[in-house]
Amino acid sequence: MRQNISGDGTGGARTWRSPAFMTGGHRAAFLISLCLALPLCAAAFMEKQSAQLESLLRDDFRLFLIVDDKAPLSAMNGLEDAVRALPYVAEARFVSKKQALEELKLGDADLIKSITVAAENPMPEYFSVKVADPALENIGGWLDANVLQGKMPAIAGVSYKPEQVYAILHASFYRRFLRLVFCAAAFVLAMAALAVEIAAVRGAGFSLPSVQVWGWLLSGAGGAAAGALLCWLLVSPVKHLSPMWWSLPLAQWRFAAPALGALCGWILFRWKETL
Repeated sequence: MRQNISGDGTGGARTWRSPAFMTGGHRAAFLISLCLALPLCAAAFMEKQSAQLESLLRDDFRLFLIVDDKAPLSAMNGLEDAVRALPYVAEARFVSKKQALEELKLGDADLIKSITVAAENPMPEYFSVKVADPALENIGGWLDANVLQGKMPAIAGVSYKPEQVYAILHASFYRRFLRLVFCAAAFVLAMAALAVEIAAVRGAGFSLPSVQVWGWLLSGAGGAAAGALLCWLLVSPVKHLSPMWWSLPLAQWRFAAPALGALCGWILFRWKETL
């Protein structure tokens, strides 16, 4: 004969109201929040590194507009002002032959020995140009529209590092993608909380949560905090590799992990009330 067990926890039954179920539910809230917080905190850490890497690469990137030595004087007049007036030019600096040779001496002392064998300075004059983000994201089109194809006859050629442009665009993509992951995770948790709340109201009507909810909230927040701490312990050994790899996410991101964990505990609490 099957025994009819009531929901008040009598007879040692393991029902959702029993203390045994409550303790197991708190453990589940802790572990689920920990497993969610660990990858999210790791993603937040990588998002911060991607943003810093992108910023360093953008600040370092320069276009070199090489001046044609054989250009007529009429084409040279007002050239510097014309370069500065180009759209999305944030900074433009003219470098003479002497300055270019001095900068090369600072950068490569061995190479300068072979260059200075000749009596004449072989370094060209050029403009070191820093462009804003819209131009950087389509550098080829920007050059075709403003510098090349006869737009500036006094410019003999253009030099830059295309691999650096690719690295900047990739870092920007990773940063934006990881932020999209955070938004998606928050949206999923919010929709789950709304769904269980609707189910709980339909099942038992609207009522204020009992005191037991605090145990679930604290378990979820504690699990998320443990996940954030574990992530910090995993990334802390790399702090000696480079200063840029030791920039933790902003404070609001770190406080978001326990908040999301508490929300996870709330979802589990309301979900078990619908059983």
